Amino acid sequence: MSSSSKPRRTASSKTFPARSNKERSAIDVDYDRWLNRRMHQLYDPVLDEAIPPEMAKLLLQFEEKPREGEDGK
Repeated sequence: MSSSSKPRRTASSKTFPARSNKERSAIDVDYDRWLNRRMHQLYDPVLDEAIPPEMAKLLLQFEEKPREGEDGK
């Protein structure tokens, strides 16, 4: 494999100027609406699931941990 003399651009090096709502096209708005609906279809059922008992126990232990300054030190 040979390497090119040009530096490679990463995806993070691309910048897109922010556009105001007036400049957004109907396609952008429709896509955002579709994406929002699709994300809710995929993830809302997960949010409705019960927390596993092991996780709930860990969360309770976290809540019981003394805060800084409350332990008398």
